[in-house]
Amino acid sequence: MSTFPDAAAARAVLGGFLLRLPPLDPLVRTLVGDEPMVLKLELREPALTVAVDLGARPLAVRFDTAEAGAVALSATADDFHALLGGAMTVGAAITRKRVLVRGSAARLMRVMPFFFLAPYLYPQHLAAVGRADLLPAAAAPPTTVTTEEPVNALVSRLAYAAGFALGLVKTRLARDLDVLAALAALGRGLERARSTGPGPRAST
Repeated sequence: MSTFPDAAAARAVLGGFLLRLPPLDPLVRTLVGDEPMVLKLELREPALTVAVDLGARPLAVRFDTAEAGAVALSATADDFHALLGGAMTVGAAITRKRVLVRGSAARLMRVMPFFFLAPYLYPQHLAAVGRADLLPAAAAPPTTVTTEEPVNALVSRLAYAAGFALGLVKTRLARDLDVLAALAALGRGLERARSTGPGPRAST
């Protein structure tokens, strides 16, 4: 029996999560890059068709569209739910043919980081819509990040520290903190920093 009794339920939960992506555009774009492309999601049992347009700014989410998409993923609504929650990885899903892919391998690789981020965001969405009961048993998120360059290592440590601080605030100070809204604000700060660019160098 499906987690979602009908298309309306799938759209409210799964589609509702995807509709949270446009405010997170700077963060998503940092992960997947700036190449204009459309990710098509074709879900069944129940049916839900979604196009995530990465060419729009901010990115756009469209339902019930006939556009093909540069990359298309086909899966049951339950399997897509498992992907978002971290109970199943994209690699395992493709290998087991739980997810079918159309499009170039290179473009698929560009959108893969989204599915690495989703298990950190999807639980917040489920809690926000009062459906934390739907959260699948997620695979343990990585606790360490292997990097080669000092700058990457520093950024990884800063990102971890920011995430730890956000979690500490949520659990000890503000249990009702909207983490997705906080991440949207973080994304706006990132976009502002990009537009500002490096400051003038001190003369020597």
